[in-house]
Amino acid sequence: MDWNGFLEWEKASQDTVDFKKIYVDIVDDIIVGLLLSQIIYWHLPGKNGKSKLRVKRNARLYISKTRYEWWDEIRISPSQVDRGLKILKSLGIVEVEYHRFNGLRTSHIYLDKVKFLERFQNTIEFSLQNPHIRRSENRSSQKVKTEVKENVNPITETTTKSTTKNTINPPSVPPIQGGNDHPSDDLRLSLSQSSENQKAPVLKLDGDEVLKPLFKGEDECDQERIRQKQAFKVKYGDEIP
Repeated sequence: MDWNGFLEWEKASQDTVDFKKIYVDIVDDIIVGLLLSQIIYWHLPGKNGKSKLRVKRNARLYISKTRYEWWDEIRISPSQVDRGLKILKSLGIVEVEYHRFNGLRTSHIYLDKVKFLERFQNTIEFSLQNPHIRRSENRSSQKVKTEVKENVNPITETTTKSTTKNTINPPSVPPIQGGNDHPSDDLRLSLSQSSENQKAPVLKLDGDEVLKPLFKGEDECDQERIRQKQAFKVKYGDEIP
């Protein structure tokens, strides 16, 4: 058989068990839940709308099966059947009697529908959570996600404010008019005057005082520029325009 043949078999197969998870939740055991599920199946009406049960004692209908016959239906062992019936009896869901049937000691199982429906209703109304996931991990994971989400905007705002506050425009320096590529044009002094009475430094060329760069206003800048040119002309000739 190839895979396509298996798919056809899977589609047509009637080898199934209608096993609802709530039966496991009622008894808190997967094997006992499977046994309970099959007991419920036998108490459901058949396709013709009539009961599937045929054994009647004291005006009550019973499932009559040996402990070995359950394997054919749901693949559980005789010891698992014994344990399952014991737990279901302790919960009040079933009553079990033993009688001889076809010459064999056979269990007769009666479903207490009132007790079963009480437990069914209590279970279906209770919201079950996966007990194998530690709650501390869930809370820690949710807390981290919440903190990251809340901190996204404040970080952006802080960065924006810090960038705006810390941006400092450089001070404007009055341009020197008429500059050219001569080396003398690279002689530029940028000095700040802390007070009007501060003594201005003096630039010396070969012992000659030619420039006192502390000044304020465009008129004084032009005068100093003129004096600077004259000093260079005296020293170096007409090379400076």
